[in-house]
Amino acid sequence: MDAHIGDRRLDTPRFDTLNHALWMCKQTRLFLRVGRFAKAYRWIGTIQGILLMNGVFSITELKGHNRIDLPPVTPRRQ
Repeated sequence: MDAHIGDRRLDTPRFDTLNHALWMCKQTRLFLRVGRFAKAYRWIGTIQGILLMNGVFSITELKGHNRIDLPPVTPRRQ
C-alpha cells in the first residue's frame, strides 16, 4: 500500500488524497443513516483535515462550516 499512496503526505498526489476524502464523505453518509454518529463525526474531522492540508479551505472557513445558524422562530400561542 505504501508503494501506491506514498509513505509521507508529500509523496501522495493531491488528486488521490482528495479522491479519498470524497470516498470518506460517501461512507460518512452511510454511517449517519445507520446511527453511527461518533464514527461519522470523527470521519468529518478527518475529511476537514484533508481539505485543510490540500489548501481547499482555510482553518477559518472550516470553523465557519461547523457553525449552525438556526432560523428565528416565532413563539406560538398554545
